[in-house]
Amino acid sequence: MQGVTGRYFEDCAESRPVTERAGAVAGVAPYALDRENAARLWAVSEDLVR
Repeated sequence: MQGVTGRYFEDCAESRPVTERAGAVAGVAPYALDRENAARLWAVSEDLVR
């Protein structure tokens, strides 16, 4: 998928969100898709490298 960014992929397909890991080895946790968390992490990272 050329030009697609900001998504998680596995086995050449977009990963599905999963809420329970009980033995699951595939999927992406919902917190990893949260834009507010991403913005907060970016801000903290910027502060750490200044």
